[in-house]
Amino acid sequence: MNLSGPDFQRVVTVVAQLYDLDALRFDLRGIEHSLRALPGGRTMEAVVQDVVDDAERTGWLPDLLTMLAACRYPGVCEVAGELLAKQAGPPDQPDPFLMDLVGQRLCVDRALLRSHFKDLVSASRSRVLVVNGQRPCGKSFTYFFVTHIAAREGTFRPVLIDLALWRRPCTPYHLMASIARQLGLAAPAVDPSAEDGGEAVDLVDWLVGELGRDSSPDCRYVFVIDSVDRVRMLEETESLISFLAGAALREKIPGLRVVLLGYSRLDLSPLDSVLSEVVRPVDEQVVRELFLRLADLAEVDLDRDAAALAAEHVFRLLPADPGQRLGELSNAIRTVEEGLFGRVVM
Repeated sequence: MNLSGPDFQRVVTVVAQLYDLDALRFDLRGIEHSLRALPGGRTMEAVVQDVVDDAERTGWLPDLLTMLAACRYPGVCEVAGELLAKQAGPPDQPDPFLMDLVGQRLCVDRALLRSHFKDLVSASRSRVLVVNGQRPCGKSFTYFFVTHIAAREGTFRPVLIDLALWRRPCTPYHLMASIARQLGLAAPAVDPSAEDGGEAVDLVDWLVGELGRDSSPDCRYVFVIDSVDRVRMLEETESLISFLAGAALREKIPGLRVVLLGYSRLDLSPLDSVLSEVVRPVDEQVVRELFLRLADLAEVDLDRDAAALAAEHVFRLLPADPGQRLGELSNAIRTVEEGLFGRVVM
């Protein structure tokens, strides 16, 4: 059981205003909890914040709220009773396409990606999303976003094909075999020795036979093909990727959507069923806006200048190597977030 940022601050504020330290200590003993040793000079609000935070982290928040709902202070009783009732009811479900936290990874900004992917898996004409950008910019984080949406929505199966995982250039057969295994299908029943482009055509025809029986246009499968711009590809493999995109565009597999990361061929771009985005590295402005959103969630006053200073601090914590900076960005944001708000808000 956890409280939202506004609810957390609401209960902390009302308890700090109406309780004194001795009364809080006495009531906590009644539910077999005690205050930790307190350093001098701490405000009542800081003490209460520690109590509520500990109750959330260690699982006794329901006991704490039940205690507060039955206490001697009507204002506290009212707030705690409302929060207990709210927790008992169905939780509000935020739009998963707009969330900054994807699993345990921060996914900040990427507004166009969010909009495009929401369109891709909805009842629209879109069938292919092409994501480009100069490395390292975070294109590969698209897969975590896709799997996050798949888990939340439960309407489609994500399939990841990362071409960089093969030590040698990936063959068309191995690429399709990876797709088959992830979908729980038998190995592709095609002749891998076919010539003149025949293997790629046969593989797509085989997949159409396996998945194309369902005539519903609703999104059923999302293939994310990563590292297209990082590896040396066989011509046949590149043809297979193009044919997979074509199978989605021509609705040979009506429920298929394809996301291509680092795909620079121009043969897809003029089509209105193809969405495209150029991903740019996260900068200080993006992180500043994130801190302002977190301040709203925590109901903490934070002006734009303070948010800008926090964003600058994040980037000072990052290593100099561009490849490492992206991987450490979430940790740096978390560090500054805890220092700024006294806890992790999201």
